[in-house]
Amino acid sequence: MKNGLLISGAAIYLINYIIGWLLKLGFIKLSHNVHQGIFTLLLLDLTVLLFFMQHVNTGSVLLVLSLLFLILLPFGKKGDIYHIVLSTAGILTYSIFFVIELQL
Repeated sequence: MKNGLLISGAAIYLINYIIGWLLKLGFIKLSHNVHQGIFTLLLLDLTVLLFFMQHVNTGSVLLVLSLLFLILLPFGKKGDIYHIVLSTAGILTYSIFFVIELQL
């Protein structure tokens, strides 16, 4: 159970990343309101989890980094290179910390 939040976070991150690419490639479409709703829920989820962190560990570092990447994301237009680079950097960062944590 120790890694439950890390695994669920990885699943959410991967699903979000795949959906972003499906949107970019035109395979699926989302209305602006649905897109904003999902983004808001992700921000809210991470913010609430932040208040339940009791000590600094890999999970809390990933939580803060994920929140930071989400906060920075709206500064680029949807689907532009900034959005793609930042999303890719976010999932790579999460993946690196995730693998390190699983090996400990």
